[in-house]
Amino acid sequence: MKLAFLFLTRDNHNQGQLWETFFSGLSPERYSIFCHPKFPDRVTQPFLKNSIIPELIPTKHAEISIVHATRLLLAHALRDIHNDGFILLSESCVPLFDFNRIYDTFARNGKSFIGYSGVDKNKKTVIEETVIRWRCLRNKSFVPLDKFAKQHQWMYLRRETAEIFIEHDHTGIFEDVYASDEHYFINLLIHLNLPLEDLILNRQITFVNWRDYEEKIVIKQNSNSELKVISPKTYYSLSAEDVVLARETGHLFFRKVSESCDVSLLTRLVDGKACDQTEYENELAGTATEEEGNIYRTQGKLELAEKCFRKALELAPDRPEILHNFGRLLSDMAKPEQAIEHYCKALLLEPDSPEILSDMAEAYKKQNKFNEAIAFGRKAMDLDPQNIRIILILGDIYTEQHQYENAILFYRLALTLDSNSVHAHIGLGLMLHQQGKTAEARNHFRTAIKLDPENLSAKLRNCTMQIPLIHRSSEEIVQARENYRKALEELCRSADLTKPAALDGARELVGVSQPFYLAYQGENDRELQAMYGNLMVRIQAACFPEWAKKPAAPPPIKSGEPVRVGILSAFFHRHSNWKIPIKGWIENLNREEFQLYGYYTGWKTDEHTEIAKKSFYRFAENLPTLEDWLRRVAGDRLHILIIPGIGMDHMTPRLAAFRLAPVQCTSWGHPDTSGFPTIDYYLSSDLMEPENGQDHYCEKLVRLPNLSIYYEPLDSVSAPVDRAHFGLRDDLPLFICTQSLFKYLPQHDEVFPRIAVETGACQFAFISQRSSALGERFLRRLDTAFSRFGLRVEDYVKMVPTLDPAHYRAFNQLADVFLDSIGWSGCNTTMEALACDLPVVTMPGKLMRGRHTHAILKMMDLGETEGRNMDEYVAIAARLIKEPDWRKEISEKITRNRHLAYRDMECIRGLEDFIRRAVAKAMS
Repeated sequence: MKLAFLFLTRDNHNQGQLWETFFSGLSPERYSIFCHPKFPDRVTQPFLKNSIIPELIPTKHAEISIVHATRLLLAHALRDIHNDGFILLSESCVPLFDFNRIYDTFARNGKSFIGYSGVDKNKKTVIEETVIRWRCLRNKSFVPLDKFAKQHQWMYLRRETAEIFIEHDHTGIFEDVYASDEHYFINLLIHLNLPLEDLILNRQITFVNWRDYEEKIVIKQNSNSELKVISPKTYYSLSAEDVVLARETGHLFFRKVSESCDVSLLTRLVDGKACDQTEYENELAGTATEEEGNIYRTQGKLELAEKCFRKALELAPDRPEILHNFGRLLSDMAKPEQAIEHYCKALLLEPDSPEILSDMAEAYKKQNKFNEAIAFGRKAMDLDPQNIRIILILGDIYTEQHQYENAILFYRLALTLDSNSVHAHIGLGLMLHQQGKTAEARNHFRTAIKLDPENLSAKLRNCTMQIPLIHRSSEEIVQARENYRKALEELCRSADLTKPAALDGARELVGVSQPFYLAYQGENDRELQAMYGNLMVRIQAACFPEWAKKPAAPPPIKSGEPVRVGILSAFFHRHSNWKIPIKGWIENLNREEFQLYGYYTGWKTDEHTEIAKKSFYRFAENLPTLEDWLRRVAGDRLHILIIPGIGMDHMTPRLAAFRLAPVQCTSWGHPDTSGFPTIDYYLSSDLMEPENGQDHYCEKLVRLPNLSIYYEPLDSVSAPVDRAHFGLRDDLPLFICTQSLFKYLPQHDEVFPRIAVETGACQFAFISQRSSALGERFLRRLDTAFSRFGLRVEDYVKMVPTLDPAHYRAFNQLADVFLDSIGWSGCNTTMEALACDLPVVTMPGKLMRGRHTHAILKMMDLGETEGRNMDEYVAIAARLIKEPDWRKEISEKITRNRHLAYRDMECIRGLEDFIRRAVAKAMS
């Protein structure tokens, strides 16, 4: 077989020397060259100059003249009866292999190689482009629209296919079709009703990068109208990764290589004389194995990538770049310790590498070793102070450490280096929002969206940023909800998940930005959460279509076989969601009837993590990717999956958006509807839910008995401290208010000055936020409320820093009264106050999350400290101070009755009954 190389060029080839090397030493009996240049007088390269065909025509980009020139090349090449294969290439195409490898590939297959695609109804942009071009056919009956195809113009043809293109001339029909060379040849074969599968392979011979496309404006001929045209990426540098990616995806040539591009790597690979087959394989192993690993890493194929890196290190154990990149992979695989080990080895060889140092910083950040992370990040910055990536890494580290002021400093520094950094605008917007500077935060998100209109992350964060952490007034709550609604509706309308750029960015989107603070506004969120949940499920279905399908149902439960129950959480450690409700449920479900599977998506470990592990039949943790989690959960063929607290971490919403079990439930942790259509039931408390509770949930509400939780008080010890340790006075009554500040709504602020008026001199102690700015914002709001009563807030209110368990228990023991937050009631905080015999004042709200303490006190027969309205709430709080004997009576009653709220097996039996019924219904 003899191969004919047909070059369609402007003049010289961009990489003539590479082609000279490719053809050097080959017998003329194995190949021939034909060239149709647009400007023949400019051709100086011998391999092209001596191959110019005698008949040339003027050509113009995207017009039918390109088809005519291609047919001329084929006609001249066909005159040599020894030519059996014809390779059509442009001036920017270069070989990826030596001649023998390319020759053998074509010879083995025996078919033409033409990459083509028909109308794709799932890609509206393709439909629009293809329809427009089809309408330009002068005879639309030539090929019907539903068969009209688009092809890659650079192709390999067997002789019989090339002869068909010369024998049949229908170019006149395509005269008005833009880029007719992308349609003519494949549609001619379709028109002739030839069996394409017998004649050609649908395979593209040239690698081209459309992901990083370039846009340009073309003025249409004979009109003043402009046409926006996109072109694939032009390569001005060619890395080993680029080459390996093109080769490993089955291409034989690389397209869009510029004249200035360094192709020295390819020169060695295409020189058939330079190496035998063994040396060739060694070249791949030595030069490309590491790059192949990097490619697998970007594709999410981490195990394949790991094999490549281990092989690369066997070949070159002392190359710092391999050690460095292997460390990056190990970091992706949730193995930060091993990653750091490889980074350290790399740093021994290259101690002043800012990139290695910055990756070390990121690895330590993943381990929550923030001091080490900052140290390495600072050193990297010292070496390369203008490196914006390092500055952003430091900003992210301070963000994770909740050092908001430092994070803001670094994000602002990044913007001085690059005002168009989307990462910096998003990071700065998040930090400003945490400080209560909502308006400024929104400005940065708007800028990020303007810079990157397809950035769904920025758009989604812009939605959630409409909700302030601390509201200035009840009117602001109304406006914030309306702003959030409008932004979310716009995002739902505009999110085009058919665009590759948007889809790529959406793969890590779900769970990153959630409307967490929406629930703290004290309103029914069902409608807004349904809108949000449906969008999240839609995004996950588009990004992971193979997992969006309903999984195969588990086999029917045989007699005596346990029901497989999965519990998925990021909080199998000391955390409020672990204490309520997870721990009590998993420790008390009947193991003979229920087989428990635990899925720990978090990273913190402590003694409670070990308790959790012992409670499950199987326990999964530290899986590196979403796909790994999906495979693990789906592989266990669960009958029911329970995900408490959706919305409190990043990973659980990503998994909750899929159907992984016939029955899927959520529960409190974040006591609000998830809004996810993939979640069937919300497990709640019968005592906490109002009569119209179902109206507040997208899921079907399940009212488990009593509190719905099996609560066992933690065995904690008090720190030996007095009030002075907290900056509090011994001579004044002490009300403690230990909820997060965003749980206190402005419409209820007056309870504190009203209590002060009724009680006289007293003190209210709040737990401060991580952001001092938020604490200051809250105090300014309270100052307004106290001022209305002629009081000064600084005379009554004290902010106490976040406390560890021992100091928190002491704080409760030193207090006189616990004031429950109105609208979002305490549960853990109430239980821990009652464990110290501390009287709790509450006022039940209209939603379940405002009725926790109401239910707890009802279980304990302690209704005396519950007010039906604000007046009663104030009166009860004041009476507890003014009547010490009554306060003592209440404390003693708490001591006698608190056990009634503990270790409730009735709710466990109710949970078991629900699981049986729900699974039986789903399996029927």
